[in-house]
Amino acid sequence: MSDFRLGLSGCSGGLEAIGTSRLLTLAPYVESLGYETLWLNEEHFQGGGELGRTCLSPIPLASAMLARTTRLRLGFSVLLLALHHPLRLAEELATLDLLSDGRVDVVISRGANPRYAEAFGMEEAAQGTDLARGLAFLRAAWSDELVQHGAPAVQ
Repeated sequence: MSDFRLGLSGCSGGLEAIGTSRLLTLAPYVESLGYETLWLNEEHFQGGGELGRTCLSPIPLASAMLARTTRLRLGFSVLLLALHHPLRLAEELATLDLLSDGRVDVVISRGANPRYAEAFGMEEAAQGTDLARGLAFLRAAWSDELVQHGAPAVQ
């Protein structure tokens, strides 16, 4: 039998209802309760107050939360690959993982929301078409191999 583990979901899971001012105290509290993971979603344009949810940018939020904990893992469920440059995303997640002593979990989605495509100036048809290639690039970027993305090769 495998270990049973508990985690809490962030934006869309109800945690955004506690308010922005209390989010940074949430991670140490969750850790003190014995939870293993806190999961954050990448959401945009959800509104705030009574009309919607307040969802902060997940990578900087995770960085602040990880800095206030020692054991709690922070996961992204999900990050939207279509909204990120793959090299930049690989670097940001690797940096976050190194600064937290390996306490980062990542789930990637193609991110095919038409509202996001319009707001971020992307062709809706192009969203998600490069998911396999993007995932392969992220894996390669996190390995020891030389990675070609644009020019010149990066390591």
